[in-house]
Amino acid sequence: GAMNDGVARTVAQWIIPGALGRYPNLAALQADYPHVTSTLQSLNWAAFQAGVNYLQDIGLAGGGTLFVPDGQYHIVGSVLQTRAANALRGGVDIVGAGRRGVWIFHEGPTTLFQAIGHPSAIGRQYTDLKVAGMTLLGNNTLGSVAIGHTLVSDPHYVDLHIEGFDYAWYLQDVDQAVFSASMIQFNRRGLFARQDPLGPAVVPN
Repeated sequence: GAMNDGVARTVAQWIIPGALGRYPNLAALQADYPHVTSTLQSLNWAAFQAGVNYLQDIGLAGGGTLFVPDGQYHIVGSVLQTRAANALRGGVDIVGAGRRGVWIFHEGPTTLFQAIGHPSAIGRQYTDLKVAGMTLLGNNTLGSVAIGHTLVSDPHYVDLHIEGFDYAWYLQDVDQAVFSASMIQFNRRGLFARQDPLGPAVVPN
């Protein structure tokens, strides 16, 4: 699972004789984490993405909440949920214990939390997604995004502190977003929002 000590780790530490060794090799690790393709990938990214994938595959009637306990998490990469290929996947809220207790450090020119609804199936955009209860800290990388949502209706952004990203929010084809008790500072740009009349847009990376 995820490590909340703020240390940058790769999944190599899950492979024996790594410090957290529990798998003999990458192929064995991929049985539990099929989205991992390299031992150089971020351990916390792998853990967060595994949680999102599990909840998405419960289905449209399910989905659920990925809860993030207090602690400091270092992530390199994009935690993605998408209905682009399967309109029936469930939606996943990502909710921390509170922005004073949950700190997520993100590196690189990617989108930390990304969601993409289905581009054409009626009623299959994501609805009522929530990102809440966290402090999100980037490392001032061009092209980095804290929250990137595309084809999402009624998202809720609650109790967030976002700083150090190129974009704090990058929203495309998003309806009726709700912002509550959230603040942004020291980002290159704060909020980008637009409608793309020619088809679904994507975040810059």
